[in-house]
Amino acid sequence: MPRYELPEFTARFNALFDTSENLSREHHPTLWSIVTLKARMRVLACDISTGQLSNLRSGKTTNPGGYHLDGLARAFGVTPMVWFSQEVFRSELERLTRERDARRGLELRP
Repeated sequence: MPRYELPEFTARFNALFDTSENLSREHHPTLWSIVTLKARMRVLACDISTGQLSNLRSGKTTNPGGYHLDGLARAFGVTPMVWFSQEVFRSELERLTRERDARRGLELRP
């Protein structure tokens, strides 16, 4: 049985990793690192190793299972549909960018 390949998974993962912020510390959003993302996913009851996350980030692994797709989406604060729909991915990435810029006090552009 052929495996279903996720379209542009690595690019989407890296865009979410670079755009969203770790909001687990109230009033102190921080950029993600492999270690902080692993810790956040553990809090969300989704265990993943730093090696697995590193492989996802580098593109060595491009087809994680549903358990990890769901955990990653929850950690980034997006719907799991970002992995399957370009339209949903774009919409969520724009939302994350607006929210991040608002937290940073940057002027929002229409």
